[in-house]
Amino acid sequence: MKVASSWTSEVGFECNRQDRQDGSSLIKLSKSGVLNKPDEDTPCSLTVEFGFTCQLEAIEVLTSARHAEVYVGVINAKKEVELKYFETIRGVRNANDKNLYNVVTNFPSNQLFQSAVALSLKFLSIQPPQSKNVLRLETFEVHLRENSEQNSAVKTEAPAPTPMPSLTMVLQIQNAMQAQLEQKIYAAIDVKLNQLVQRLQVSESLVQKLASQMETNQGSHDTQALANVVDRLKALEKDVGALKESRFTELAPTE
Repeated sequence: MKVASSWTSEVGFECNRQDRQDGSSLIKLSKSGVLNKPDEDTPCSLTVEFGFTCQLEAIEVLTSARHAEVYVGVINAKKEVELKYFETIRGVRNANDKNLYNVVTNFPSNQLFQSAVALSLKFLSIQPPQSKNVLRLETFEVHLRENSEQNSAVKTEAPAPTPMPSLTMVLQIQNAMQAQLEQKIYAAIDVKLNQLVQRLQVSESLVQKLASQMETNQGSHDTQALANVVDRLKALEKDVGALKESRFTELAPTE
């Protein structure tokens, strides 16, 4: 069983296996420890290669990371370990230490989790913020059930794949994380574009409505102005008529 981490540790991590009477097993770190960030661009991840095929049941981790992305390692068609994203877990604050979180999840019963050969966790939102370059890992427990039939078939029909070196495993973890990040970025861009298109459509509708109102208002203004001109012309015509009548009366001979 191998344990690999993308961050460094002064003491190497090791896992122990405890078999139970019901046929299940518990994989757990032999001791707690801390992981230190080597540089600014390296995410914090921890990967355990079981060395056998198993059915994952649950994980329980006590750590200073508030969230954790879970990846399950399976054997692909090339007989290589391939990490597949499962979910992002939001931890629950520990009652005894406010900077520790209980990161717990159960795995569903499907083909992917019944053929696992490795498990990887990417730790996010390390607390407290001023110590984000140091991860505390108090407990790391994996509940599983070894797939005896599948392991026997692999041993008799074909040799088991050579375990991946730690560096190769870390690189594969980073590639899987990068693919997951790209998917999130593309989704965010699509949402933003849809919002911009909707705002543009609303703006165009407002412009058209405003233009229609301006045309209506302009037509009403012209009609009123024409009516005023007509009224003034009628008044002027009346005044001119009265003036003519007055002049005619003055020029008429008296008897």
